[in-house]
Amino acid sequence: MMEKMLRIILLEAKRHSAKSILEINLEIGELTFLNPDQLRFAFEVLSEGTTAGRAKLNIEKIEARIECPRCGYVGPASYEGPEDHLGYMPALLKCSVCGNRELEVTAGRECMIRDFKVRVSSK
Repeated sequence: MMEKMLRIILLEAKRHSAKSILEINLEIGELTFLNPDQLRFAFEVLSEGTTAGRAKLNIEKIEARIECPRCGYVGPASYEGPEDHLGYMPALLKCSVCGNRELEVTAGRECMIRDFKVRVSSK
């Protein structure tokens, strides 16, 4: 996933004649199962020798939020299930009020490049 995001950033930076990429801001939902530490490690390896090689990587974790059609609850989901899944198994999401499992997930699936800062050459 980091390889794909970095490829997009590098292409866009090149399109704008960026000399270097200074900072990258990502939004990663907790239901994506993407580990921020692993993303950082992958970024360090993949960006080496590129215009993003010295960029600061910021990752904002987006909490899972749900809407319950049964009781109308809107907010963070409750989890139920084995500890080894850290409570993030989508099939184990439930409404915090009525326990309904047929929910609409409104946040927590994000995996996006919010923005990034570049340095461009002055001509």
